[in-house]
Amino acid sequence: MFYIDPETGERRAWTAEEAGLFRDLIGAIADQDAEYVDLILEDSPSLAHAHNENGFTALSFAAGYHNAVGLEMVRVLMTYGSSVYAEDNRGFTPIHDVNGIADQALKAQFGIAMGIGTD
Repeated sequence: MFYIDPETGERRAWTAEEAGLFRDLIGAIADQDAEYVDLILEDSPSLAHAHNENGFTALSFAAGYHNAVGLEMVRVLMTYGSSVYAEDNRGFTPIHDVNGIADQALKAQFGIAMGIGTD
């Protein structure tokens, strides 16, 4: 697991404790527990900038849930400065997940939450 400092762009490996917290965050996203996502980030805001060995960020995971809870998790992550432009190892970003939303009204809400256009 790695962390990219949003100010310096430096990349560094996480400690075992930090990696465990990131796994907890991803677990909260998988459980679609937006409140717990917020609590984890409140205690460890740098997790909003973390990615795993495949380049997936918490925002990448949350943006894959095309429902109201997914939208709330995206809003929480954006509050902590997650990047919509963070690329995984395949070159995909959370924007790609949003572009796959069929419901145009929900897609627009995700776009607004992420500060991007969805055309």
